[in-house]
Amino acid sequence: ADILNNLFCGLPAQVNIENKSTSTATITRYDWKLYSNGDSTTFSGTNNIATTINTYGMYDVRLTATAGNCIMDTIITDMLNIQPKPLAVIAFDKPEYCEYEEITFTNNSTIEFGNIVKTEWLVVNNKYETNDVTTSFDAKGDKNIFLKVTSEHNCTDETAVSVKVNPTT
Repeated sequence: ADILNNLFCGLPAQVNIENKSTSTATITRYDWKLYSNGDSTTFSGTNNIATTINTYGMYDVRLTATAGNCIMDTIITDMLNIQPKPLAVIAFDKPEYCEYEEITFTNNSTIEFGNIVKTEWLVVNNKYETNDVTTSFDAKGDKNIFLKVTSEHNCTDETAVSVKVNPTT
């Protein structure tokens, strides 16, 4: 069995598993089982599977191929890793500011469970890796602020906001 990426972030997780096993015998039946926390789901009669998983966890995959009276079993542990995706959220006080006025962009990101372990900001052309960013702008115009957050399982989310900076009179 083969899968391009075993980490899936967020639910529902769309999973495609391709059977890459080979045999000199003619395979007459394929049976798949996905196991997690004592639960299992069975798929029968198909060489490859495409399914939707709606529960977080580590999944073992079992492929049983039948050729006449012969049975080949393959079990791959922790093949699928379904983890929550963080939700990146930027908070700030108002949509318009004046030149040189201090602005604080607050990271209000959340995750269903687990931890957000990395925060990356791009404020105009300046990069920050702090939880919140306080800055000011010395030129008028629309300013774009980007936030990317990463969970302990390397699941990510990004968001962006724009604020208008007016000239000081």
